[in-house]
Amino acid sequence: MNRGFLIASLMRQAVGLTVCLIGVILLGATPALAQVEVLQQAELLLNKRQPAQAATLLATYEGQLGEDPDFPYLYGLALFESGRADQAIPYLEKATAADPLFAGVRIELARAYYQTGRLEEAQKQFEYLTTQNPPPAARRAIDEYLAAIDLQLSQNTWRTIWRFSPSTGWDSNANAATELNEFLGFVLDQRSRQTESTFLDVYGSGDFSRSVGKGRTVQLGGELQGRHYPDASFADSLGLVARAGMSWSGESETRSLRVRAYRMNVDDDFNNQGLSLEGAWDYTVSPLNRLGMFARMGVLRFDDEFANRDVDQLLLGFSGTSLLGVSRRSLVTVSALLGKDNPRETGSRYGREIYGLRGFGAWRISTNLSGRINIGWQRYMYDEAFFPEVDSSRRVDKVADGSVSLVWQFKPKLESSVGLSYRDNRSNVPLFSYDRWVFSLGLSRAW
Repeated sequence: MNRGFLIASLMRQAVGLTVCLIGVILLGATPALAQVEVLQQAELLLNKRQPAQAATLLATYEGQLGEDPDFPYLYGLALFESGRADQAIPYLEKATAADPLFAGVRIELARAYYQTGRLEEAQKQFEYLTTQNPPPAARRAIDEYLAAIDLQLSQNTWRTIWRFSPSTGWDSNANAATELNEFLGFVLDQRSRQTESTFLDVYGSGDFSRSVGKGRTVQLGGELQGRHYPDASFADSLGLVARAGMSWSGESETRSLRVRAYRMNVDDDFNNQGLSLEGAWDYTVSPLNRLGMFARMGVLRFDDEFANRDVDQLLLGFSGTSLLGVSRRSLVTVSALLGKDNPRETGSRYGREIYGLRGFGAWRISTNLSGRINIGWQRYMYDEAFFPEVDSSRRVDKVADGSVSLVWQFKPKLESSVGLSYRDNRSNVPLFSYDRWVFSLGLSRAW
């Protein structure tokens, strides 16, 4: 009886202790849950363009939430967007110090510095952001601020950005060729058939810009890229790009005009080269949204052996870019493309109409990790039938492609990446149908 009584007593104590522990846990979780709800409510208010209400809400809970890693950024952003940039700066500085690789908070800090007249500090932040390989729309917005700062500081120094990016991987179709062994009774040689191979790729670039006043910036740049395929050396390539132009930055828009030239060698021999005049216009609709259009007129010339491929090209495109969420952790760009290739030689079959849609997305997963996705669809409608024996109608190619990558930024100007891409080219002429997978690992260093 005593033993049974003792066991029952111990069980009652254990149950009581468990209930107490659960109560303590629930009581401790309730404030944490409330804190999360406050931050979520603040984000909702900011997304609804109600920054003053968000700032008031967060100020009420600063004592409880001040050490939460998301609080300085949200409160700083709420203060900044409600017109109190000077009050926002200490919180944005704290958020940047805690997470220096987060470009979203750094650009808000730079804007706050700019609005309060701390131009040198704003310039430093914007210049750092240019080294982070921002998407084109974001880069143009940054350039607008830098041009305005240069104008106010009366500076005309050259800015330089160098980048070196080696990578390696595997390509299922190094020469982008058909998997057919023969076509129209002819046996295809290795160069005309799909060949897989590992690869080594080396890319380097240099960008130089200088403000010349009144929102105008001179821009120069160059790129060099070489790729070697050990198992398909006939597909080895070496490309060189040079560009020069000028941009005009206003209060809410950017215009640019540049000349771009390139040359491509394949298997150590000249393959093709081109020269184009390119123009772009971007307009800031709101702090989170930009619209743009671009145009290109150019000439594309091939080696004498393939001179029938020479064309004059005209392209026109439209784009829209949005930053998603109050934390600016995601960016989406959607663009549409129309174009025409006019052949230089009479009787050439390479004249075509071009239609395309493309989407790009980038999002921040954690402090150091970000993801990128790129998908596209293109339709090429050629003027002529290529092989009437196969299909008497004009050649039509439909291309779907996509890529996804993860980028690990372990130092401010040093990052590694892993990526996978796929391209599916479907044509009513079987010789031009193929698909291609590419897996890559790379490093990128900026200066």
